[in-house]
Amino acid sequence: MGEKASARGRTCRRTYDACLDAPLAHASGTLLGTWLCEFACMFAAFLFMRFVAEVDFGDNAALVLLAIFLSALVACAAGALLGTIPAMESGMVSGIVCLLSLFTGLYGPASQSLADLVESSAPFLAYANPLWEMTNCFYALLYYDTLDAFQARCTALVFMALAFFALASLRMRRISHEHL
Repeated sequence: MGEKASARGRTCRRTYDACLDAPLAHASGTLLGTWLCEFACMFAAFLFMRFVAEVDFGDNAALVLLAIFLSALVACAAGALLGTIPAMESGMVSGIVCLLSLFTGLYGPASQSLADLVESSAPFLAYANPLWEMTNCFYALLYYDTLDAFQARCTALVFMALAFFALASLRMRRISHEHL
């Protein structure tokens, strides 16, 4: 009787561990697929700019692809994190994206002045904005003679992606086990 109970306990434990790992394994596969699809779309846009619009990226073409690769990663990670917030409506997501985009200068000279003001008076807010980092990653290739600024922006994007994925995985684990 004791051996059967012990074997049953080991089986239950293995099943429980598999149940804990399954949602995250499924989620990581979904995130990887999403990231690759997003990168493929951005790569298609890059190819269009390069060969149809005849934009010459010079010696930085491979680095532009790296910036696209990392930008897609951060966008996917941020989307995963936003997706774990309960009861978030699509309008709220659009509002967050528009607010973040405002400080990257996508809405004209007035917002660029505001972005410059935020960057000079509260640089942490600018550096903590993933869209600002993505934009400046590309600007670093365009305006600087050395790759130091580009490397700093890429490093920041990698750390942002890791932070977003870590927070999203914690939230996913909690959400997948709320019914227990």
